[in-house]
Amino acid sequence: MKTIFLPQISILLWLVLLYLAVVDWKQRKISAPALAILGWISVLGCITDPTSAPFRIVGFLITFLTLLFLALLGAPLKGGDIKYLAITGAALGIDILMISLFIGAALGMIWAKLKKQKSIPLASFTGIGYFLFLILR
Repeated sequence: MKTIFLPQISILLWLVLLYLAVVDWKQRKISAPALAILGWISVLGCITDPTSAPFRIVGFLITFLTLLFLALLGAPLKGGDIKYLAITGAALGIDILMISLFIGAALGMIWAKLKKQKSIPLASFTGIGYFLFLILR
């Protein structure tokens, strides 16, 4: 799926993802107001490209339900991470989110091992993964 946004919406998407990454890195928290803005960006994406709506909805539902299930099984996921990834799945689409998450999680695991950390700031590393995806594609 090709995610289509107007240039102004793309810039807003970047700014919100960057803000979430920085806050998560510094405070290990996900900003609820920034998530709301990200949610509205997803809605705007559906309006500007109605054909992307099913991909965005699937991106949200698959991500949310999978992560909720994993959290209920005891995976070390917090509610903010689940909401962040689900809404990011709606904004980017499931395919771009999964690529970004894979790249970010791989880098995050390397960072955690080198820094002897038990967890990673998931929004930060997913944002890095998305940035690298955009450069490499």
